[in-house]
Amino acid sequence: GQVRVWAVAKETQVMIASMKEHKGPVYAIAIKGDDTECVSASADGSCITWALAGLQSFTRQSALFAANFFKSVVYHPDESQLLTCGTDRKLTYWDVTDMAAIRIVDGSLSAECNTLNICADGRFFVSGGADKKVNLWNYDEGSKYYVGEGHSGVVLVVAYSPDGARVAASGVCAVGGPPALTELHQPAVAHSFPAAV
Repeated sequence: GQVRVWAVAKETQVMIASMKEHKGPVYAIAIKGDDTECVSASADGSCITWALAGLQSFTRQSALFAANFFKSVVYHPDESQLLTCGTDRKLTYWDVTDMAAIRIVDGSLSAECNTLNICADGRFFVSGGADKKVNLWNYDEGSKYYVGEGHSGVVLVVAYSPDGARVAASGVCAVGGPPALTELHQPAVAHSFPAAV
């Protein structure tokens, strides 16, 4: 349940702070673009924003709570909203100023959602989970545009390539089996998007 901050240099790695308010395991941490704040997602049903700079460094700024084991949290690129997922199978948009839920979308009808990633311009995001699917969503609409199937096990992580043209997803093939890697080429997916996109 701890969030630790490290100063990492070429020759040394030093822990500079340890913040503990979560009562369960922390599954994800996202850092704001200017490195002044981060948010942690925990199985205790909370996401906590932490100050990383200024007079209140390494203290809790705010928190949100839900009946959920949070598995992933990401900032929208404009950093006005958070997006979370977890065992409740929902994708929830949160306002960062008051930590209120703005929108709740069904991320999966059958299994928990494990991972999220938002493209650099904030127009699209991807999710993956225990239903073995990788989903491409329009952020503003909350609409699912594409479902990638092919994993024989749980999808554990999804990520956009730096140029935003591809999405990679990794999961477990079978119990004790090697990880599987799937790649979605977004330009090919774009042909199935509505003309307004």
